[in-house]
Amino acid sequence: MLAYNSSVNESTGVTPAMAMFGRELQLPLDIQMGSPQRKDTETLPNYIRQTRERIDIVHEQMRRQLK
Repeated sequence: MLAYNSSVNESTGVTPAMAMFGRELQLPLDIQMGSPQRKDTETLPNYIRQTRERIDIVHEQMRRQLK
């Protein structure tokens, strides 16, 4: 299931995780290698707003890709 959710879908052009959550999944290797995460200084309302904006952009991209 992890492989499916983190693989780019040919029809939509994005991963299912990006389509649902507005971000890519954080994989165990990302944690081990210390990949950057959300900034601690980021406020929750800003994070929510930015996530909603990303989801809207991704959904629009998916609509264009599926036409």
